[in-house]
Amino acid sequence: MRLKFPSVLAVFWGLALWLGAATTAAAASLADGCASATRIEQALREVTLNGSLIDSAVVTIPDKLSRDWRREGIKIRYTIAVDDCGTAGEQTIWLPRVGGPYQFRVQDRAALPVHPFIALDAPEVDSDKAKTFNGRASMLFRIPPATSRVSVEIQTLPYIPSGIPNAERGPFTVMIPLQMRSYNEQSGGMNVISLITGFIGMIAIVLWRARPMDRYILWFGLMCFAWGVRGYISSSDEVWFSPLVFELINPFVLVFFPIGCLQTTLLLLNRSITDKHKKFLIAAGALLASFALSLIAERGADAVRLSSYAFCMFLLFYTAYTIWNARYQFGMWRAALLAAGFCALIGASVHDILMIAGAISSQRNSWALVGFTTLLLAYAIVCAHFVIRTLNQSEASNELLELRVREKTQELAHSYEKLRSFEVTQAQAQERERLLRDMHDGVGAQLMTALRGLERGVLDKDAIANALQDGLDDLRMLMDNADPQSTFADRLAAWRSRWDARLGLLGIQLHWQLGDDLDELTLSGDTALQLLRVVQEACTNVIKHAHATAIWLTAKRSIRPAGEALFIEVRDNGQGFSNPPLSASRRGLANMRFRAKQIGAELAIEPPPLPANGCCVRLWLPLPGRTG
Repeated sequence: MRLKFPSVLAVFWGLALWLGAATTAAAASLADGCASATRIEQALREVTLNGSLIDSAVVTIPDKLSRDWRREGIKIRYTIAVDDCGTAGEQTIWLPRVGGPYQFRVQDRAALPVHPFIALDAPEVDSDKAKTFNGRASMLFRIPPATSRVSVEIQTLPYIPSGIPNAERGPFTVMIPLQMRSYNEQSGGMNVISLITGFIGMIAIVLWRARPMDRYILWFGLMCFAWGVRGYISSSDEVWFSPLVFELINPFVLVFFPIGCLQTTLLLLNRSITDKHKKFLIAAGALLASFALSLIAERGADAVRLSSYAFCMFLLFYTAYTIWNARYQFGMWRAALLAAGFCALIGASVHDILMIAGAISSQRNSWALVGFTTLLLAYAIVCAHFVIRTLNQSEASNELLELRVREKTQELAHSYEKLRSFEVTQAQAQERERLLRDMHDGVGAQLMTALRGLERGVLDKDAIANALQDGLDDLRMLMDNADPQSTFADRLAAWRSRWDARLGLLGIQLHWQLGDDLDELTLSGDTALQLLRVVQEACTNVIKHAHATAIWLTAKRSIRPAGEALFIEVRDNGQGFSNPPLSASRRGLANMRFRAKQIGAELAIEPPPLPANGCCVRLWLPLPGRTG
């Protein structure tokens, strides 16, 4: 609303009378007022809403603000009459607290405060670039000589029911100690605690990154970080952005803090979030959204601020109640410590809310710092105890695990030794069984054949000699094959040393071609024995049936589509398959195929390439390793 012209005249007439009266009173006490600290008793208060004057009156400090003035668009300007002290010393005005973000002007020119972080010879600045100061921080301003008035203008809705709870004037030497003491009690202590709290919060978050399973560390860190941000902003000296936004940051951050307390408590109790707790999170989200809406709509900010205070108090009570109900799970001393911390913070919050509501003096210092510090220490001790207990349990578990691992390792080593012993015994048994089987199938069969033929008189002397010779050859192959370290080339060479002379006596020349790549080839005893028997059977057939004069024996590695293989070829220049083979020859061929099948080899018996005559026995044994 706009005041009419008579009202405006009345305002200026009142201002003139007030200034005259103030000047007269100041002159009477000039000698005393300029040499010591003097309390400022009165000021002219002008209230505007969106630029329109809605109230003007001379008020006594501390003044009482209307509840209707806690709204957007409100500005409250206090004009204070100042007497010239002449040569009595440099004068200052001390404002321990102001009801909201404000600007200070001397003779309508902006001024900077005398402050530990601002130069003591702070110059005047252009009024168009006036700085906005935090009403919660104590400030001391110089008054240049010949100054008749100063003004304090609150830039947005106040946070306490008094615009200026206290203001004093005095010489610089008297007022600077008051300013320093007040700053240390209010902003200085809050700044230090806020920085420490924020640092603790960051350390907790980093620690949680190393132990992501302990989520209570994360929420404790977020709780500390939220309070650190709130404390640092609340205790800052200047307002660097919109005064309304600055006033809403404090309750905005307060919405996060009790959520962090509740989540930390629930996680310490190993409890999951229930539907009731989800409702708390939804309410917090709605409050955070309402802050943004109030800023956009430029109305309802005070109601949102009060709602955030109520929400914070409710969650603090609820968390304290949850802790006390779970005191046996928490442990009595931990529950009592946290309960004491919550009582301290709730008591401090009630004190500050009563101060905001005007039930107690606005000149009193906030107790929130003391309350939160107590709760922070309580949570820090409890969380540290939980971390230490978890680490101790983890260390004990690791020691127990190491003990179990050592025991199992010893058991495994013992089992491995037993297995190795069993494998050696089993291998020896298998080797004995193989030797017995080979002797039975080879030497034993040859001797039995000779014995039965001799008993029945069906074998002549040459047949018996051949049978005994075959048995002797088989026995020698068994002996050559007894060394497991011998290569296949060594075993072939041993076989050749016996058969080369025999073939020479029969007029058969043995041509030998052995690949160099067989020098490192080692085969199992059974496989090598079956290969040698195939070679020996092929040569025996040549001697008995082929009427050949030469045998070519070739052995080497070869590459086939299925992979690498050992290739063996026995070729002669005899009569080949031109005549029907004898029954004895058919048995020899069947034996070779049977032995090849036993070791997984492929056998082919066919004529040699033209124009050569005779028979060609080829065998391919797959080798482990490369594949084609």
